[in-house]
This record gives sequence, structure tokens and C-alpha cells, in this order.
Amino acid sequence: MVYYGTARDLWGGSNAWDDDGVDSNRLVELHIKEAQARFVLGHLDIMQSLVEELLSKDLSIQQVFEVYEVKILAAQAANDFDVAISVALEVRQKLGFKAIPTKPSMLTVLREFRKTNKAVAGRSAEELAALPTLTDERVMIGQRMLELLCTSTYQGNPPMFPLISFRAVRSTIKYGVNRSSCDGLITYGVLLSGVFGDPKRGREMGRAGELIVQSSEMKRMKSRVLFHVHGINYHNTSPLQGTLRPMLEGYQVGLQTGDTESACWNLCFRSCYLWFAASKLKDIVPELRTSVAVLKQMNQVGTMMCVMPYYQAVKNLCGEEEEMQSDRPWALKGSEYDFDEALDFAENTAKNKMLAAFIIVGQLDMFVTYQQWKDAEGLLIKCGDLRPFMPGFFQAVRFTFLEGLISLKIAQAAGSWREKRKWAARAKKSMKILRVGIAKGNCNSIHTLQLLSAEFHVLNGKREEAGESFKQAQISAKRAG
Repeated sequence: MVYYGTARDLWGGSNAWDDDGVDSNRLVELHIKEAQARFVLGHLDIMQSLVEELLSKDLSIQQVFEVYEVKILAAQAANDFDVAISVALEVRQKLGFKAIPTKPSMLTVLREFRKTNKAVAGRSAEELAALPTLTDERVMIGQRMLELLCTSTYQGNPPMFPLISFRAVRSTIKYGVNRSSCDGLITYGVLLSGVFGDPKRGREMGRAGELIVQSSEMKRMKSRVLFHVHGINYHNTSPLQGTLRPMLEGYQVGLQTGDTESACWNLCFRSCYLWFAASKLKDIVPELRTSVAVLKQMNQVGTMMCVMPYYQAVKNLCGEEEEMQSDRPWALKGSEYDFDEALDFAENTAKNKMLAAFIIVGQLDMFVTYQQWKDAEGLLIKCGDLRPFMPGFFQAVRFTFLEGLISLKIAQAAGSWREKRKWAARAKKSMKILRVGIAKGNCNSIHTLQLLSAEFHVLNGKREEAGESFKQAQISAKRAG
């Protein structure tokens, strides 16, 4: 950053725009590079000033795209997804691409899904990866905007997210493969696995993304692909333990290629999955401490907030938090994290429903760990169904298990048959969702379903069957790692 800033000043700074003897293209390049460096360092005010200055100049299509790209990335980092979406759609409109509905109906989503399924036409991962290379500059920029829109819509406008993925896949099939094509294929895989109930086909789309990034020209996308396939997709068909090493690689590759956003998402989800995979506390604490410090340094507020509930949880469980309320260790509140403040930030400042859902799941986890069923009941009633805000994520699977367990514990303690029946019905719904996932290959839910079955037998007074289900749950948990 110092190099680019100094170089720009040596060329005359802002006054150089009026100097006929200065190479304007070189000057633009220096401004763009400095803006990108300022973004990485979190100097957003200076970056914004550079962006506005650049956009007032006569730039080429590629230069305009690079400037808008920085502006979108900065908006994403600040959790201002409405701005990020608006800017990306504006760029696509200027390039002459068809508008994308920002508030699509379910009918529109299903229609677009059918069109995309027809376009893919049953192609294998190998066939998709072997499509011709995209060379049209206008389409390449349009594809990159779709790539950026995937991130923004998933967190800021979830109903719009499927349309972005569908559009990216169809564009790839029509025009050819480039780096941004990976995003369309891997997010389409996430949707197939987590929303449309076809994890086998979803995994095939993930494999297509992995095959594409094997080329050296596509290395920029490798970190992003590793996050999507191992962080969001493959948990539907593979043990959770198997995702940890690839996401560590994704973090390292992202740093090497300059894709800090994907690097941080890999780090974030690896940190969360260490908790979900029941890793040893003595191993989790130092890694989560390092992860939080890295995410904070890189100005990745949203991803850091996803990790914080589990970081605070492991500190509470290990007794590391000096300010922890010793009489209420299940309360996620300490010197660096406060559940109520974090949830308020997610809901009212960031306006990020996905982040809010992640934070709530973390607190529910702690209530269950310490068997605080009344607190868990209150939060579960307040939050409602969180699954729509976490489509495809393992956090949604975790919520389903926690919802079922809390419901059964409340039903067991219910004072009236009406209350017992109400909560038992909610538990049955959770168990049905897990059962459907298992039937389609989700090995990570087998032991949790068996735990819920055991508690259901307890509810109905079937002690012997409950004991057998508990034993089977232990066996299945060991098999899953």
C-alpha cells in the first residue's frame, strides 16, 4: 500500500490528472491498486475517496469494472449488502445484461430452476469442466458481477440468491468457462444439496468447480471453491471431520492468491466445524483465539461474529473467561463477546439474518450443553424457524437437532397434555427433517437422530428402547469421527 501511495504521489497525486505528459492509464492503475490495498487494510474512507475520484475520469470498461469491484467488496466488508447488490446490478445493466428481479416470487425461483436444470441437461462434472473457455470481456465482467452478487444476496437478500446462481450457470453453459463460472456451479450445487434435496447431484456440481480450479489460470477461485464445497456442500454426504483439512488449505490458498474474503470464510467455517465435530477443547481454544484475531485484523466483521459464539463457549467451558458469570456459565457474555449485543448488531446494524441465525444457534448450543431448558425454550419460541436463513449450511442441520432436543425436553416436563403434544409435534418435525437428510446420504445426522429417538422413547415411558437408542447413538458418533 505504501508503494502504490508513494508512486501515485511521485506522479503528482491528484494534480497529475491535468498533466498532459503523464501516462493516464498508468496513473489510473496506481489509483486502483492503492484503492484495493486500502480496502484490504480497512482504510475504507480513503478507499472510497479514491473510488469516487476514479469514477469521475474517462476510464476503459475494464478499469471501470475494477473500480466498481473494489466498491462492492468494501460494501460487503461493511455488511452493507444493499449497496453491494445495487452497484453490481448497475454494472450489469450498463453492460446490457437482462435485469434480475430483486424480490422474486417462489414461482419465479422454480421457473428459473427448471430452466437451469434443462440447460445443464445432466452433464457430468467432467463435461461441465471441459466446456470452452470464455473470452468475451463483456461477459467475463458480467460473470464477475454475478460472483460478487452470490456473496451479497446470500447474506443480504436470500430470496434473490438462487436467481444469481441459476443465471451464472446458464451463462457458463452458453458462453464458456472462466474463473467466475466456478461460483455459479458450486452455489448451484449448494442449492441442489441443501434446498432442492438432491445432494448427489449437488456434489457433482461441487466436483465440477474443483476440476475447473485445477488449472493454474483458475487458481484465484480455489479458496472460494474449497469453502463452498467443503464448508456448505459436502457435509450432506461426507463426515464433518473430512472438511477440516480442506478448509485449512482454502484459508492458506486464499491468502496466497489475495482472495482474503474466501480465506476468511474458510477460517470461519473451519472454526465452527471444530465445535460441531466435537474436537477436544484443549485443541479448539488456541485455534479459535488465533482465528478471531486474524479475522479482526483483516476487518472481516461478519465472519468474525460467526466464530465468536463458539470462541466464547469454549472459553466458558474451560473456565478461561475471567469476567464470565460463574453462576451462569451458559450465558455467552465476556470481555470480547456479548450475545445480546451481537444479536442486536446482526439484526439492526448489519441487517444480516444469516449472521443472526448463526449467533442464535451458538447460544442454543450452550443452553443445551448446560441443560438450561427454560432459557432454551424462550429463545426457541422467540427465534422461530431459522432454517430459511441458513440454506445449505450445516448450522441449519445443527439447529434442527437442537430444536428437536429442546422440544422433547420441554414436552417431558410439560404440565398439561396439550403442552406436551404441542412440543412433541415440533420434535417429530425436526426428526423427520433429519431422517430425510439421512436417507439421502447425510451421515452426520445419524447419531443426532438416534439421540432424539432415545429422548422420544423417554417421553413415552419406553425406558428399554431409550437405552438401546442411546447406545446406537454412541456407536454412530464414533463411526462419524
